[in-house]
Amino acid sequence: MIMKNLYKLLIGVLALSTVTSCDDYLEVDHYDILPADFMFKTEENVLSGLNGLYDTFYTDQHGSGDDETWGFKPQVFAANHSTMDCQASGWDAEWQRHAWKPDKGSLETAWRMSYRAVDRANRFLAGLETADASIFADSNSKTVYEAQARAIRGYNYLYLTKLFGRVPMLLTGETYTTSVGKARPESVDETYAAIEEDLSFGRDHLDWLPMNGEYGRITKGFCKAYLAELYMLKKDFTKAKTELKDKDNIGKTYYNGRPTIANKCKFIKENDYAGVMIWQLFQDAHNDNYDLKLINVVGREMME
Repeated sequence: MIMKNLYKLLIGVLALSTVTSCDDYLEVDHYDILPADFMFKTEENVLSGLNGLYDTFYTDQHGSGDDETWGFKPQVFAANHSTMDCQASGWDAEWQRHAWKPDKGSLETAWRMSYRAVDRANRFLAGLETADASIFADSNSKTVYEAQARAIRGYNYLYLTKLFGRVPMLLTGETYTTSVGKARPESVDETYAAIEEDLSFGRDHLDWLPMNGEYGRITKGFCKAYLAELYMLKKDFTKAKTELKDKDNIGKTYYNGRPTIANKCKFIKENDYAGVMIWQLFQDAHNDNYDLKLINVVGREMME
């Protein structure tokens, strides 16, 4: 019995010495826990962070109810839901009275999802400001990334403003954690001004064609379209017309406007092709719209 207990004690001591002799025992590399500045160490990481902003346009596949239709259903309420549902008297009575609040049904989802996008954009933009310029292969890349992020933020604030009027305007570096008590602007004009600044930055620094040919990214046309919507909300129809005159599509209907003709001219010059097609000059803008003439665009692009 004594010998058996000694053997047990000896085995226990050996086991303990084996455990304590491992210097890296239970030291696990946590690949899903990264330092806050990791996203801004390389351009590849920055691009991954930017793609995370685009993720906010998708539905929440792990959610339920309206989270699964985000990107479609809440926008219907901003358009004509109360007109269509004119007999609303139950859970949706607020639509009829235009008295909905952020926590009401589908619009609670809209509020939460929009601010999720704003939160991500603000964190991304704050980190981008500190990123070393040397990590970018192209001197313009950093600005293009910023323009896309700001346009996404402006788009979400425009949507929130259409639904709720003045909303808390969290800006670069601000989140619900750091600015939980931030008040709404004193007037809706302050809200409009912040949206206009973001969308104008996107318009001025993005191309008509998407970055890297990746369709689905924010473009100049996206920014101009939503700027026009903003100006119409402000009843500044002159500015809205200015933004829309260079649009080459209405929904999914595309036509040969000035941007498309300009891009065609650039393409044939770069590839040494013979010429560019316009349907017929008799359908070009008339003299009272001289600045809108497509033939002027062709001449300008080909002479550069």
